[in-house]
Amino acid sequence: MGTADEDFARWELELAFTWHVVHQIVAADGEGTAAEREFVGRHLPEGVLEKAGFVRGGTFTPRFDAALGEALLLLPTLPKDDRARIVRTLFRAAVADDDFARNEEATVRRAARLLNLHEADCLDILDGLVTSEVTLEDGTEEGG
Repeated sequence: MGTADEDFARWELELAFTWHVVHQIVAADGEGTAAEREFVGRHLPEGVLEKAGFVRGGTFTPRFDAALGEALLLLPTLPKDDRARIVRTLFRAAVADDDFARNEEATVRRAARLLNLHEADCLDILDGLVTSEVTLEDGTEEGG
């Protein structure tokens, strides 16, 4: 029962929340694609989960559950830019397979609400990501 009194670093709280939601996103369309698995491996590697004490021997520990619970209390109090950064990561996970399914979008929006971001904030984040990707693709960001 010592986990209730544990102190978690901010990165551990962000990791627990992000891992939990990203796995909901990956499962949302019923199948995890190779691109989604590659995203998870690159952004949420098992070694980092082990370093945080969240996984031991391939099994999640009570420390993960404790961190996730604390994350739901503390992450909504972070500065708005930090909460938006987390949502951008979730959005990138949702489009890792080049498809932004309706249930994936619902999961990202729910996570944004849990982080105390309003619907307008979430739309601004998503619009900003889409706009930045279009800008890069159409070449208007040529440096000089």
